[in-house]
Amino acid sequence: MIWRRILIYALLFVAVACFLACSSGIKAVKHFQYQPDGWDMFRDNPAGVADSNISLRNINALIWSRKSKGQIYASPVINDGLGVIPALDRRIYLFDPATGDGIGKIKMNSSSSSSPALAENLLYVASEAGDGRLRCINITRGMEVWAMELGDVSAPIILHDRTLFVGNYGGDFYSINRFTGDVNWTHRTGGLIRGGAAVADGRVYVGSTDGYLYCLDIDSGDVAWKFRAESAIFTTPALSNLCFVTTFDGLLFALDPASGDEVWRFQTEGNVFSSPVADGEAVYFGSNDGNLYSLSSRDGFVLWRFQTESIVTATPLVSSDAVVIGSSDANVYFIDKGTGREFFSYTTSSRIESSPVYYDGMVFIASADRHLYCFGQSGTAMSARIAP
Repeated sequence: MIWRRILIYALLFVAVACFLACSSGIKAVKHFQYQPDGWDMFRDNPAGVADSNISLRNINALIWSRKSKGQIYASPVINDGLGVIPALDRRIYLFDPATGDGIGKIKMNSSSSSSPALAENLLYVASEAGDGRLRCINITRGMEVWAMELGDVSAPIILHDRTLFVGNYGGDFYSINRFTGDVNWTHRTGGLIRGGAAVADGRVYVGSTDGYLYCLDIDSGDVAWKFRAESAIFTTPALSNLCFVTTFDGLLFALDPASGDEVWRFQTEGNVFSSPVADGEAVYFGSNDGNLYSLSSRDGFVLWRFQTESIVTATPLVSSDAVVIGSSDANVYFIDKGTGREFFSYTTSSRIESSPVYYDGMVFIASADRHLYCFGQSGTAMSARIAP
């Protein structure tokens, strides 16, 4: 009798596990082996620092493009021949970065514009209103590990060691154990949180539409300091020698990361929804005045500005020798980092709000025309769906 009950419970457990996996439409990617050189989160690292080890100056062609069923505003993550990108059609697409061919897809209960994160074989994805969950998915086993109610999220998920950092539209900022889904601590702001966090030296920096940039202790969530900006913050800060943050009214602030004191500021002629990227010598960001800016990190002096034909809300990709940015004029621009001059561009069919990423000598960027584009040294343009 006892053995019969054990058998029944075991069968029920297997059935529930199968149901959860199948209901989420998760396909196991058994060949995947995590590599340390992948692009694993928004801006590739929790500080928002440019990667000086990559070169983009030789990129001159479209390699492939693939069409999804929904518009894409998030940025992909890519590691060991596996790319992952959310779309507004309630799907997370898995693709081969070399060819763009679809590997599979994960069905969600609502759309996702939050850039995901990837660590080892665990994928972290968040959804917007209608579902409002943060999910941890084991991609090699094709199973959901855990899920938690988080509310409406469009902010990128930031990884740091064993912890996830993410905020929601309710103004709550979370520190979460990435293995268990347990909440370490939360901090309530007075506005929406649309941007991600920057993490360095035991502190976490996050902005809110209440007009404050918060500096929090990484272990407790206690406020070390908060800086009152001139207006709402929709973006993710960057940390190098200083803490850089952009604001809705067109300002970029450079702050002392230890005290929060203002070191200098720079005013653009448009609203700013573009998150900065820093490399120690300069800081790069776009503005709704149509410019991509390169400013001296030391004093905010304009090293160069590159004019596009429309607003720039995307976050740039910065390498050792180039800067890549998408614009609402539908173009992807490849710009020499030293001179600010364009050396290659490509025109898509709609505005670009997604931020470019780098992997294995190629640059990937999504357009509102529902296509994901891959650029490299040479190639032949192709057009097909990412997944059926």
